[in-house]
Amino acid sequence: MGIKLDTADMWKPSPPSQRELDCVGLVEAADFEIYAKKLDLICAEARVIFVKMGAAQMLQSGDVALGIYTAQGDLAAADVSIYLHLVTGQIPIKYIIDAYLNDPTVGVKDGDIFFVNEATFGGIHNPDMIAIMPIFFEEELVGWTLAALHEGETGAVDPGGMSVAAKTRYDEGMHWVPFKVGENYQLKQDLVTMMANQVRDPRMHTIDLKARAAACERMIKRVREEVIGRKGVDFFIGLMRKNIDTAMEAGRAMVRELNDGVYRTPMFLDAVGADYGLVRMMLTVTKKGDEITLDFSGTSPETPDGPFNTYKHVVIAGSALYIYQFLFSDLPPTAGAMAPFDYTFTPGSLLDAGADAAVACGVLTSGFLAFYAIPSCFAKMLFDSEWRHKAVASWGTPSPPFMYGGLNQYGLPVAGLASDALNTQGAGARQDKDGENTAGFSFCPTGILQDAEFTELQLPWMYLFRNRFMADNHGFGKYRGGTGVMIGYMPHNVPWLVCGSSQGGNKFPPEKGLFGGYAAMTAPAVSINGSDFAELFAESSDKIPFDVYELLEERAVKGEYVVESMIRPFRPVMGDDIILMPSLGGSSYGEVLERDPDLVTADLKAGITTPWTADNVYRVVYDPETLRADHEATAAARDAEREKRKQRGRPYAEFEKEWLQKRPADEIIKRYGDWPDP
Repeated sequence: MGIKLDTADMWKPSPPSQRELDCVGLVEAADFEIYAKKLDLICAEARVIFVKMGAAQMLQSGDVALGIYTAQGDLAAADVSIYLHLVTGQIPIKYIIDAYLNDPTVGVKDGDIFFVNEATFGGIHNPDMIAIMPIFFEEELVGWTLAALHEGETGAVDPGGMSVAAKTRYDEGMHWVPFKVGENYQLKQDLVTMMANQVRDPRMHTIDLKARAAACERMIKRVREEVIGRKGVDFFIGLMRKNIDTAMEAGRAMVRELNDGVYRTPMFLDAVGADYGLVRMMLTVTKKGDEITLDFSGTSPETPDGPFNTYKHVVIAGSALYIYQFLFSDLPPTAGAMAPFDYTFTPGSLLDAGADAAVACGVLTSGFLAFYAIPSCFAKMLFDSEWRHKAVASWGTPSPPFMYGGLNQYGLPVAGLASDALNTQGAGARQDKDGENTAGFSFCPTGILQDAEFTELQLPWMYLFRNRFMADNHGFGKYRGGTGVMIGYMPHNVPWLVCGSSQGGNKFPPEKGLFGGYAAMTAPAVSINGSDFAELFAESSDKIPFDVYELLEERAVKGEYVVESMIRPFRPVMGDDIILMPSLGGSSYGEVLERDPDLVTADLKAGITTPWTADNVYRVVYDPETLRADHEATAAARDAEREKRKQRGRPYAEFEKEWLQKRPADEIIKRYGDWPDP
């Protein structure tokens, strides 16, 4: 049976120790501003080292987490990259303190290097691999450093670390609880070899393990030189505690300014497996005084036939995506910012699965339902406060990651996950502006799109395209969501690869727009088997298609076109096959008929909006030659549409009576739980 750690409160800041209380008073205001920033810069420097030393594509794109933690294991400073790992990183640190600090067979000493990737011990899923090192001053443990990364291979039943075929945790590869992989600032070669032997890409795994350790060591070195060396160890201890307390006090003060109330939203997902089936995630947010409770009761039960479950600490860490990015965007991302929040889950549900459940794909499916619901509930809370400017629509449906395995063009084994689709998602709209196009990854807003030529040099594929906005790829509204792109992959200089992808939200989007805005669109996954692209490439670049529309509408490349689910079980992809992966857009804010007509025509010119959408959704009248909006005719067209809406409307009681008689087919709700409430 799998091990499941009780993570109920391990993500919350610990009560201050007497040592910390004694040291906080040593930190004066001016020094606090300087040295709190210095801690951030120490983490940022470690991030650069981590990225430049590592091998995985997610790492080289910046999808990493670097943090400095107190001696008790509370997050005190961080590089603003992937928030999830920064929050859950507290769990294995606190476990190490509790289980190993006074254990004579293990212990914790200066130069120790710990490793963990077990999801129930603070990971999100098995691919999330974490290195942890203690900070000592003389003989005293004064802090911890952490470096985390989504590794593209775990030795699961499929390559890429996120096997759609996994039924239980035993199909998902490496499950390492926190253990000591190095001592005296050196990795132990026997353990490194043992770990590398568990995966399909031992080179990548070993290089990235060394990069994690190097990043942690650099943070330790800088803390000793730049903080402790200049201001003393007591100052360092007080500095970390004050950084946590500052975020805690400011966060509670902001929460007090919001109106007390209860805010609810359901979210639905159309698939938690290779076939379709409805599940629900329910969120009730209760705000009272300076505390907020997020209650996920009413969520569908865990699914036994796929890796689409998740654990409650993942959802808690997922809420930090919203709390750190938007709600408390002007506060340091420390454990203190999470102090005003409490959480309620139903054991055995999709969001609080059992220890043996498969969870590798849950973060991009069931977990994302929670990440969508939080902006929806909080926007309602923020709307009638002075913090209205922080109301933001959610990121859109998560883009499906492209996972692969095989031999590269140099004959070396490779397996991993490509960052392209994830790091080019469109962001949600705000109450005063459109969402950013290709903004990044909702988990990692600082992630980048890696250089195409650099990627092609290392990995056995070529990009057909990945730089064209995908029209109507976003939510429509007064302010639209940001848009993403479509990416075309094709094996190159190899006869074949094994490829797959995983994602939820195939038939309908799980997230919602805000205040009348539309949710972001879903997108088809398309494959072209046996294409003639190589012949076109050899003949003339003029014939090469540069976006998905040329392929789908004009059939610019010959071959067998297959439109399929974005949950793609792993399969061989031959050298003349093409895989298209969408990078999806963000949700919108506000009524579509209130959008400035000039913004609609600007999107038409940029290819972000199609004429059909301008005509039928936004009801904008414009000159088809100049694309100049006719404001007077547009106003008349919109008034006419409002009248049509009134005519289509029905009294709510009449609608509800009919609606409550409806029931989906049993096949659709086989994973839902008891209908209508799970």
